[in-house]
Amino acid sequence: MYPVFQRYTLNLDAALDELLRQPATEAGLRNRAVARNLMHDHRVSPAREPAFQECAALHPALREALQRYYDTRVRTSGPDFLNDALNLNNFVAGARVAVDKMDPNTPLLRVINLSRERAAFQWAYYEWSDRRKDRFRRIVNAGGAAELHGALGEQLVGNAEAFLDAWFAASSARRERLRVPGANKPDGPVWAVLAKEFRREVNPRDDDDAARWFEAVGVAPGDWPAWAILVEYPLSEAGTLVRPTFPDSGGYPLHFPSPPSAPLSVGGLVMHLQTDPPPAVLRSEFIHETIDFQLQHWIAAGPHYAETKRLVAAGIQRQRLAHYKLLLRNYNGVSQWMPQCV
Repeated sequence: MYPVFQRYTLNLDAALDELLRQPATEAGLRNRAVARNLMHDHRVSPAREPAFQECAALHPALREALQRYYDTRVRTSGPDFLNDALNLNNFVAGARVAVDKMDPNTPLLRVINLSRERAAFQWAYYEWSDRRKDRFRRIVNAGGAAELHGALGEQLVGNAEAFLDAWFAASSARRERLRVPGANKPDGPVWAVLAKEFRREVNPRDDDDAARWFEAVGVAPGDWPAWAILVEYPLSEAGTLVRPTFPDSGGYPLHFPSPPSAPLSVGGLVMHLQTDPPPAVLRSEFIHETIDFQLQHWIAAGPHYAETKRLVAAGIQRQRLAHYKLLLRNYNGVSQWMPQCV
């Protein structure tokens, strides 16, 4: 019997076996990674098992079950990751924590992929009452990915501060609208890293290729090229800072659980996507509730915007093995916890 969440209380052997038997192609290895993560993510509390079991019963294919859990239990009002009865073992700092494990003034940083926000730009142009919505006209009317990229670049290069000020204001207005009962799904968890750790890895002023930014936070954007911005803000504005679990990612194959010997205060551990050269240091990652970012957060981060000038590094087998070797060097008991990582 395979473990699930590092326990033997759920029997998902048939579905896990289907993923683990996938061929050694990139797609097959991503499925294997999903299986390993699900098997060994000890951070998922027993209290969260029943809800996931319900999703697995409805969707025997585990990637579909993970997506359903994300849609119904994570990307929703009152998500499981902020429920202290379900996830207190992963609360690091903030409003719901009796004793903070991090300084509330700690700066967090997030990479925002503007090229994935087309639906939000459309809402801003068609639904927002503010006169600044006209800044989104060319973006909304873009005929395809290349035209969208050009329209975004035109706004950022032309007057990034004015464009982003309007974008942040429109985003806040849209989130407020989506909080109305019966409206579309609210935003999911916000993923962030420690600003000081990101800057040890990346100097945004010199490394102006956003591909470097995405690699450093373990994200492979779906489209290329893409425009990205950075936002920086203190932990105190994040509400409750949480160590993420694999189900909180929606089953994202490029996630990698942190081992049991890693202290709660380090949060999760980013799997750096660059493998040539391989990463030398582990970096922390966290999630928190949706907040309204503002222009001041972009200014605090540099201010910086950039486009991806190349594809983000691929090759999940190399990426996982490089990350696994880092875990072995930094923490005890890693090979006993996860004997095989892919």
